[in-house]
Amino acid sequence: MPQQRNWATETPKATNRLKAKFGAKKPGLPIGDGPGYSQTGTPRQTNRNRGLTGSGTARGSNNRGLYGSSTSSNGFSVNDAEEDEYASEIDFSESNVSDSEASESEASERFDDEYDASGRQSYTSNSVIEFTGMEEVQNAERKRQAAAMGTSTGSPQAPNRPGGDDLLRQYMGVLHGSGRGPAGMASSRDNSTRSREDDSSLNGMEGKISKGLSSHGRSDFILNQSMSDVSVGTRSTRQSRREAVMVAQRLNFLEDDPAEMTYSRQIALHLMHKYKWYNPRLGETHESFDECESSQLGGAFRTADGYPMRTVKPENPSLENAWAYFEHFTLTRYVYEPKPLTQKTRWERIVRKFQKGNKELERAERNENILPTKLYDPIWTPHNQLGDWGIGWGLYFASVRGVMVLCLVAGFCSIPNMIFFSSEAYSGGQEDAPPLLAASAICTDTDWVPCPRCAGLSRRQVPLERLAFVESIPLGRNLTFAMKNNCYGTTLQAGMLHFGILCVVLLGLFMLNRYLMMMEAIYDGDEQSAQHYTVVIKNPPDDATDTDEWRNFFLKNLGVAHVVAVTVSVDNDDLVKKIVERRENMKMMELLLDPGTVLEMNVLAGIAAKVDRTRGAMDSFVSLFLPGIPELFRRIVILTIDIRGLAQHDYPATKVFVTFETEADQRRVVEEMAVGKFYVQSDDKTVVKDPKYLFRGEHMLYVHEPLEEPNSYRWISMNERMVDRLWQQILTTIATMASIMLVAFIVRIVHDWSSLWSALAISLFNGAFPEFAKILVKFEGHSTEAAVQTSMYIKICLFRWVNTAVVITMITPFTNTLFPEAGGLITQIYALFFTEIFTMNVIQLSDPYGHLMRHFFAPRAKTQDEMNLQMKGLEVELAERYTNMTKIFFLALWYSSVYPFGFFMASFALFINYFTDRHSLMRTWKRAPPLGPGISEFSRRYFVTMSFLAMALMSSYFWASYPYDNLCPNDKPSPPVFWGSFNITRFSAPHEEIPVNVTDETISYRYCNQDMLRSGGRSFPFLPSQQPPGDEWMTEEQETVTAVYGWAAVGAIFFTLAVFVQGWVEQLQKFVWGETKNLMEDQRINFSDVTNISAYIPQVPSDVFSYPLFVCNMDDIGEEVIDWRDPRRPHAFYDLTKDAEKILEGIDIGDKVIFSQMKHWPPMMNNSASFDDSLLGRKMLDEEDLSDSDDSLDYEGGSKEFLKQMKQWSKN
Repeated sequence: MPQQRNWATETPKATNRLKAKFGAKKPGLPIGDGPGYSQTGTPRQTNRNRGLTGSGTARGSNNRGLYGSSTSSNGFSVNDAEEDEYASEIDFSESNVSDSEASESEASERFDDEYDASGRQSYTSNSVIEFTGMEEVQNAERKRQAAAMGTSTGSPQAPNRPGGDDLLRQYMGVLHGSGRGPAGMASSRDNSTRSREDDSSLNGMEGKISKGLSSHGRSDFILNQSMSDVSVGTRSTRQSRREAVMVAQRLNFLEDDPAEMTYSRQIALHLMHKYKWYNPRLGETHESFDECESSQLGGAFRTADGYPMRTVKPENPSLENAWAYFEHFTLTRYVYEPKPLTQKTRWERIVRKFQKGNKELERAERNENILPTKLYDPIWTPHNQLGDWGIGWGLYFASVRGVMVLCLVAGFCSIPNMIFFSSEAYSGGQEDAPPLLAASAICTDTDWVPCPRCAGLSRRQVPLERLAFVESIPLGRNLTFAMKNNCYGTTLQAGMLHFGILCVVLLGLFMLNRYLMMMEAIYDGDEQSAQHYTVVIKNPPDDATDTDEWRNFFLKNLGVAHVVAVTVSVDNDDLVKKIVERRENMKMMELLLDPGTVLEMNVLAGIAAKVDRTRGAMDSFVSLFLPGIPELFRRIVILTIDIRGLAQHDYPATKVFVTFETEADQRRVVEEMAVGKFYVQSDDKTVVKDPKYLFRGEHMLYVHEPLEEPNSYRWISMNERMVDRLWQQILTTIATMASIMLVAFIVRIVHDWSSLWSALAISLFNGAFPEFAKILVKFEGHSTEAAVQTSMYIKICLFRWVNTAVVITMITPFTNTLFPEAGGLITQIYALFFTEIFTMNVIQLSDPYGHLMRHFFAPRAKTQDEMNLQMKGLEVELAERYTNMTKIFFLALWYSSVYPFGFFMASFALFINYFTDRHSLMRTWKRAPPLGPGISEFSRRYFVTMSFLAMALMSSYFWASYPYDNLCPNDKPSPPVFWGSFNITRFSAPHEEIPVNVTDETISYRYCNQDMLRSGGRSFPFLPSQQPPGDEWMTEEQETVTAVYGWAAVGAIFFTLAVFVQGWVEQLQKFVWGETKNLMEDQRINFSDVTNISAYIPQVPSDVFSYPLFVCNMDDIGEEVIDWRDPRRPHAFYDLTKDAEKILEGIDIGDKVIFSQMKHWPPMMNNSASFDDSLLGRKMLDEEDLSDSDDSLDYEGGSKEFLKQMKQWSKN
């Protein structure tokens, strides 16, 4: 007999695809998100999603939900109280897998009737059955008994009714290899030997289980022990684990280990059961209510007005479920391998944490309820795993770490200058300076000198703090004195050392770029996304909206093995916006209505009119800002009319996404069809490698790899016109500039009052402006989240750079640059670093907004959706985090010549930000769309390069401006009227007297403008020759250093331009020639073997619903290519095309395509053919020879025995 393969453990993904086609449950779906399945092996029609809310008893046979209030089971549980119940329900007879074909025609007719009744069945149809994996246990028991009797496995006999321990043995056999279905049947001797070995290992395991463990403990021990014996190194192995756990027990999120919960959830669970002020529903009786009609009917139900609910359903939202949603959907988790607990000392645990620094973690699906998962640890998660949130986020943290190290190195290199500034040679040892300012260029060594002509100077020329007077009785007027700095910092040693630091920073930026390229390769190789398997066609013919046509084109002409999915995007942005808004407005109005209200337009019209008539003046005023029922109803009516009108237009195809089964196919397609956009626009077909690559024999295609992952595309603004987008960006840029000028004016006013408060105002404006930038960007149409983030990055970075560094420099008087007291430039820089390190991070860690939403508004929400929305966390923008990093780096470089200690402060600030952001990302922030490396590359090429340019320019300026007092000595001594001893008084402090002694040898001073930046004439480059004739102030060493820095600044400008031009040239090359090379290594993992992956499915995130809304028909899309699931409702509930079907009833739209098209072809088990629908899968089973005499493997990963079982299921 031919050797057979183990379908249950070799390629379980293939079996999952077959099961999905027959409606069987894909591993990872919550129980109840599909049809029920009785324990006797027969399908049973049950309402979908019953028993999933956690409030009350779960409904349906053992169909307890993933948010349920009791342990959910699928197959059997090892709980002692339930063993006999399950054992009595399990039917081990062979009637369900009989080879008799007598009822095939009857089963086929029944199947066809079901198919015709429901239309084209989706993969989640409730007319199909759920796979429990019990046949694995049956096969394991048969093999064990047959091997023990020394006979080969032939026609299996029905085993005796197993008890609880037998069930444990069967489950452990499946996990550890003793129960391998039809595999491993080469000889009876081999089977017998293997069974004895497996029994030996199982006996030891069962001995551990039976000693001192409760029923619940036994269940946990078996799950943990079995999972620790199966590696997660391969995708197929992980699927085997999922299959195995399906046999035993699904995870109940309400029974999470408290030690693995966030502190907020632990506190909430404690408070919600004790205090009514925290949980207003405390003590209320929770009743079970039926889910909406749409959920009960597979999600396809819609009222005549296109809404999935006929009436307003009463709800008892569960706060426990909402916290489970927060930790299992909002936050990101990873799959782990439970192991037996061992006692370790604190030191051993710390050492173990460091030893796991390079451990690979596998990101779990959202709401993963089969494999055990954990939250990522904010401290100990390996740095190499931060790409699990997207390459963009991983590169952000890598950039923070790289810039932090660069600042630290620059700080160590600056120590000699810090020593010089704090020495006696510079400023008398900085005796009165604060500790963190002693190593800066502040000047505490000053003298009051006669300045006869300084009385009429403006505050910008010399501020009042630096001027004093004494009344001269003989002259009858005041004598004016000015403060002179005795600090000459521009020495040859200090200047050239800093020039070396400038070179170190430049070298460090090159190394940072190389490091980030390396990390990009690591992050990209660690995560398999649809981007690696997909090509996008950006110029399809207008009428090329047939997904099958595109699939056949690539199969026939490119020789690809299999096309997994095709998505055709059409130019229907206006329609998508309006139908999304309509569904959201319907939901908001539902929340305002009483339970039991019929959601029909005529009924709603009457309610809206009644509310409008009975309103008072105050309610009418409030409705201008918070729309009520009348406003929502009127908007729904308008949107309905707009939708009916827009649906009568033709919408051309604009983009086509084609996803292949292998990376090799995708790369071959890109390489073969790579043609530059220039040639495509000019329709130059001579550059096409083969005429068969012309679509329909005449159309050149512009093909390349998608720039972003599926969830990063914005399907609501996918097709904005370039001209419209340009005007939008011009207007938002003008608004940004106006904001910068307004804030600069406010900071100037606050600065005149208090420099400390001006630093705090700058930090507050820096924190508030990103929210304003989000509002601006909403007026721009972008097709990807990367484009949104880039636009936001430019606006926020420009604002923060100007607000943080430039504004302070411009509003601070030039002569106060080295001023040691409040109002001095360096003291303000120190205050800025202090607020960046402490104030902003304390606010971020405390998360006041998130706690207010989760602990106050969530317990008072009326529905589960509303409660879940309060658990989504604070929305974070990657652009904002990048600008925060570049702002700190820019601040350190801008003032590096006068405050070298700022390098250390910047490094420490970035160190704090690194871990603060890790904590927020893993514990509080709303999950952001995964982004590619685009924003990192943009930041490195433009803004980091401009930071280096700013350092070169400002270093040249600062070194040229010493001693920052705007005083030049006269050629003759002071006038006799100044001779003598005086008690002078500052203009800014009339009650403070300062003793001064002037002799006939004391030199008087005059005003001279040392500020080259504000000189009014041509001053750049800052060279000694730019000094005003007769008012030269530079020393000889200063002139040498200034000349070096002046020309270095010119070189930095040319270097920056060269970097920019290089980027533009690369873009031009891609425009002309296209892009074919792929630097990432082929991981040789099939698309269908990646468990946590999403295809390019048109969907729109919603602020009203907990889950996204689909804007394409979901009937031909398998759940395995959707990376999220709602435990309460099927995916079809969120399908807005079904809303449109009802809205458009009575309108003849013919064969117009008004929504984007998407179709999914799960790979068959042996070749590149595919299941077109459930009927084709059944047809395949009908056409195969399933005789008992031949159990050979005809399909990869599947056996005849398994196909017979699948066929029997289809008949039932």
